[in-house]
Amino acid sequence: MSPVWSRLLLVLCCLSPAVFAETPLRVAVAANFLPTAEVLRAEFGAERMTLHPGATGQLYAQISQGAPFDVFLSADQTTAQRLYDEGKALTAPQTYAIGRLALWTPGQPAPEFSQLAGFARLVMADPKLAPYGAAALSCVQRLVPTWQGQWLKGTSVAQAHQMLISGAAPAGFVAWSQVLTAPEAEVRLLPETCHAPLIQQAVLLKRPAPHPAAQAFWDFLFSPTARQQIAAGGYAAP
Repeated sequence: MSPVWSRLLLVLCCLSPAVFAETPLRVAVAANFLPTAEVLRAEFGAERMTLHPGATGQLYAQISQGAPFDVFLSADQTTAQRLYDEGKALTAPQTYAIGRLALWTPGQPAPEFSQLAGFARLVMADPKLAPYGAAALSCVQRLVPTWQGQWLKGTSVAQAHQMLISGAAPAGFVAWSQVLTAPEAEVRLLPETCHAPLIQQAVLLKRPAPHPAAQAFWDFLFSPTARQQIAAGGYAAP
């Protein structure tokens, strides 16, 4: 072994475990919840964690393939339960938020649901990847069964939101939390009876070495402080 490598090995051996523990907590978060997760991150300590947003289905695939996430904030119950059943989670799923689906027509008053039959295009998140997309599809099938237009699909509800901002279609379905600051006339909440409840659950994920901050964040996520922030973000707190 060369002198250089010998010195490097000596330095690494002398480093305390605390140095390695400074690696930020990695939280996989459903795209719809990202704005609220950013607020929680600031409360918990921004330097202590990183957020990795995506569609719930995409994040599940990444976790299944070994992505080094410590916590998963899913947009549904099914995916979190699936990870637990597959032995990839340390904790049973726990509800952290309950979402609402909204119809949004940027720059225009939101129509009655029956009027959607006259729209040629609507935006939603891909129902195969995103629970909010599945909810949108269910509501259109129940409320506007005669609609024969074109779906424009984002890979996540965050991308669907961006598609509406860019004018890809005049109307579409997003999480209510994404349009809290939009003019009230542009937003219409979907009846919760037209889709499965948007119950969002979290799990602590199994890692070879559990992150020292994982349990602290888990406890914080279900604290009164976090619940207040979640409610302010447009969700019902459990």
